[in-house]
Amino acid sequence: MSTPALRALAHVRSLGAPGRVPDAAITVNFHPDRLLADGRTVAQCLAEEGVYRSQFETRISNGGLLAYPGGDRDRWEHDMFGGVYDGVTGRPIYGALNLAGHPDGAAPRFGSCHLVLGAGVPARSTFCHGDSHLGPGIVGTADAFGAIREALIDEVTRTGVALGVPAPLSGPAAAVPAPLSGPAAAVPAPASDPAPAGPEPASGLDPAAGPAPRPDRTGWEDVLAARRASLQRCLTSPPFPPAADSPPASASRLAPLVPASPAAAPAPAPPLSALPPGRTLDDYVEAQIHGGLTLRDDVTAIVADPSFRGTPTAAHLESLGIPLHWHAGYTLAVTDVPADLRGPEVPPLARRIAARHHRPVLDAELIGRAARAAAADPHQLQLIKYLWHLLVLLGQPA
Repeated sequence: MSTPALRALAHVRSLGAPGRVPDAAITVNFHPDRLLADGRTVAQCLAEEGVYRSQFETRISNGGLLAYPGGDRDRWEHDMFGGVYDGVTGRPIYGALNLAGHPDGAAPRFGSCHLVLGAGVPARSTFCHGDSHLGPGIVGTADAFGAIREALIDEVTRTGVALGVPAPLSGPAAAVPAPLSGPAAAVPAPASDPAPAGPEPASGLDPAAGPAPRPDRTGWEDVLAARRASLQRCLTSPPFPPAADSPPASASRLAPLVPASPAAAPAPAPPLSALPPGRTLDDYVEAQIHGGLTLRDDVTAIVADPSFRGTPTAAHLESLGIPLHWHAGYTLAVTDVPADLRGPEVPPLARRIAARHHRPVLDAELIGRAARAAAADPHQLQLIKYLWHLLVLLGQPA
C-alpha cells in the first residue's frame, strides 16, 4: 500500500476502540450499465481494465457527484483520514460491510449489482457507522471495530432493528422475527442525495401489540452470523443456473467467512436468488478500501441483477472469469410507483420510460436505459436515482 493509505489506516485506527471486525465480506454495489465520460459502460471498463476506480477518477456516482479536488467528498476524506489524500488517483474505494448477509449487497442504494471482496480486504479498510458524508464520529478498522459494534448494539437496543434485520425478542414465547425485506427496511435518504419530503415507511414495532419483550442483542448477532453463513454457502456453490460462458464457481477462490462446521456434509445450497433481498438503502456500515481494488486479486464473486441476463452487460461481467451469481432482482409495475416517497415527479417519469420501451414493468436494466439516455440531464438523472430507490424498496422478485 502507498504511504497515504497506511497513514489513513493508522489515523482511523487511533480513533477506534478495541475489538475485531466480524467475519463478513465487504461488498461494492454498482450499476454496471452506467456510462463513463469516454462512452464506455462501467461493466465494459471493468472487463477491459480489471480495476475498480474511485469516483474521483470515473466522475460518476450513484449518490452525490461530489468527488473532485475541492469538492465535498474531498473535504470529507480530508477530515476522516487526517488530510493524507490529495489529487485524483490513489483515493479509497467505497463499499459496505455485509454483516447481515444481504444477497443484494450491503448498500443496494448504490447499484443493482455488487462485487464481493476477499477475506483479506477488511484488513486494509476503514469503517464508519453510517455514511461518511455525515461526518461520523464512530469509526474503526478491522482491529479497532469495537465502537462500531457498540453503536449497532445500541441501535438494536433502542429500535429493535439494525442493518435491516430485527433482533429476536427475549422471553419464553419470543421467536426470531423474519428479516425485513420490504418497505419497512427503508430509512430517509442521506443529505448527499436528498429526496423530496414525504413519509418513509415505519420500521418500529406495532404499538397495538402491547409492551414488547426486550430485543435480544446477543441473539441479533447470532442471527447475522447465520445469515452470513447461508449467503456464503450460496456463493461457494456453483451459480444457479451456471452462466453459459462462465467458469464454474471455485470454492478455493472464496475464503470462508464463517468457520467450517465439523458436522456431516450439508445439503446443497439453494440458489442465491432464493434469499430475500435486504433492501437496506441507508442502514449499513460503510467501508473505505485503501490501496486500490483489482478484480483479479480482490474480488471473489460478482452478484448481478437478473434483468441483465443475455445482455452485453452480462457478457462483460462473465468475461472477467470471476464466479457470477444472480440475486432475486427487483421488478415494479409502473402503476405501483408511488408519489409520496420520492416526490410527485417520479411516477410520470416511470410512465414515460415504460411507454418509450413498451414495457409496463420496471427493472434495473430498463432504468439503466433511461439513465444512459439522460446522461446529460442532471435533474433527470436525480429522478432516475429516486426511481431506483423505489425499485429497491418496493420491487418484487424478477
